[in-house]
Amino acid sequence: PSRTQQQKAESRRILTSWMFLPSIVILFLIILTIVYSCLEVRFSKIRQVKNDMLPEEYANMQEWLDSSLVFPEHWANPKPFSQNLKEIAEEIRPTVESCKKKKKKRGAVRYSLIRSLRLDDQLTEMERDRILALREEARPMLEAIARFVSASGYELDAFALLDYADTQRPINQKVDYELITWTAYRIILEGIIHAREGEWEEAFQQTLFLEELRNRNPASQTLSHLVGVSIEIMLGETIQDFAERCDNSKVLRTTLAEIEDLEFEYPDLFFNSPFSFEVITRLRNADRVGCPVDLSPGHTNSYYLKQQADLVLHEESSDTSFHSISDRIGLWLLPIEYIYKQSWIDFSDLNPRIKTAEASLRLAKVEVAKRILELEGKQPVTELRVLVPDLLPDTPNDPFSETAFLWDSSSELFYSVGPDLEDDGNRIQYNPTNGVVSKGDYSLR
Repeated sequence: PSRTQQQKAESRRILTSWMFLPSIVILFLIILTIVYSCLEVRFSKIRQVKNDMLPEEYANMQEWLDSSLVFPEHWANPKPFSQNLKEIAEEIRPTVESCKKKKKKRGAVRYSLIRSLRLDDQLTEMERDRILALREEARPMLEAIARFVSASGYELDAFALLDYADTQRPINQKVDYELITWTAYRIILEGIIHAREGEWEEAFQQTLFLEELRNRNPASQTLSHLVGVSIEIMLGETIQDFAERCDNSKVLRTTLAEIEDLEFEYPDLFFNSPFSFEVITRLRNADRVGCPVDLSPGHTNSYYLKQQADLVLHEESSDTSFHSISDRIGLWLLPIEYIYKQSWIDFSDLNPRIKTAEASLRLAKVEVAKRILELEGKQPVTELRVLVPDLLPDTPNDPFSETAFLWDSSSELFYSVGPDLEDDGNRIQYNPTNGVVSKGDYSLR
C-alpha cells in the first residue's frame, strides 16, 4: 500500500507539473511576440529611413554618424552664473513656476489667434476674454524675464545649452523651449494690444524687447531655430503692421533707430549637425545628474548617440520625461538612423530659415522707413537708395542674394528672392515653416 501511495503521489506531481506547461508556453509565446513586435518596429523604422532617403543622403548620414565630434573647450569649463544673477533667479522662480502651471492649464497661445487680432478679424467674446486673460498672465512673466536678462552677470542665458554644465542652474534644471515660445507669443500679444489702443511707444517697446531677449541668447541653437522659424518672422510682420497703423513719424523714427541697433547672432557650431543639439543636451544633463560622460575628442558621433540612449534612462532629475517603462521602451525603439532622418527634416534647411528671419527684420525696417516718408508727405518709395542716409545707414541687402531687395509694383513692397535665389516676381511665396520646401520668394505679405 505504501508503494502504491508513493506511485499515486508521483503521478499527481507529474500531472500537476504538466498542467502548468501550457501556461508557461503561452507566457513564453506572449513574451516572444512582444520582443518580435518591438524588433519589428525598430527595424521597420530603419527600413523606412532607407526607403525615404536617397542613396547619397543615406551615405551622408552614415558618414556623419561615423565622423569625429569634438566638443568646444568652453563646454567643459562653462562660465558660472554670478551670485547676483542666482539671487535674482531665485526671487523670480515662483513667478516662472506659476506661469508654467498656467501655460499647461490654458495651453499655448496660437499664432492664428495673434494673426486674427492683427488683421482686425472679428473675435468671439470668448476669444476676447481669453486675450485679456492672457495679457494679464503675461505681465508678471515678462517683468520677471526682463529683470533677469537685465541683471549684471548675465553671461549665458536661462534657456541655453551651455547651462547644462552648471550644476546650479538658476531657473530650471532642464531647457523649457515651450516656455520660451509661450513667453514670446505673449510679448507679441502685449505689443499688438498696445497698438490697438494707440500706445505706439509701448507696442514697439514690447516688440523690441522680444528681439533683445533673443539677441541675449546666442548660445542656444534650438532657441535660434525656434525663434528664427516663427517668432522673428512674426516679429518682422508685427513691426510692419505697427508701422502701417502708426500715424506718428517721430515715434517711428525713434523705433527705426532702435531696430537698427539689433543684430542677428546665430551660432555656427551646429548648422551642419541636424540633431546634435538634442544629443549633446541629453549628454550634458546626464552628466549633471551624476552619469559620467566622456566629452574628450576622438569618439564617434554614433558612440555619443548610444550613450545618449543609455544614459537618459538613468536621469534622476525631477523634470525628466523618461520615468515610465513605456517611455524607456519607446526610446529604445527609435534607432539612430530614424532620429537622424526626423531631425534632418527639421534642420536641413536651418540656414535658409535663419536668412528668412533676417530678411523679415530688414524688410520691416524698410516698411517703417517708407511709412515715415509717407507721413512726412514725401514721394512713395520704389528704390531703397532714397532711404539712405536719412533713415537707414546703408542700403539693406537681401540676405539670400546679398544684393538689394527687389520691388513688387503690384503689391507696392520689397521682397527677397528666397533660398532658390530665383526671382519669381513675388508670386511664388516661400513658407519657412513648411518642411524643407525652399522654392519661392519671401515678403512680409
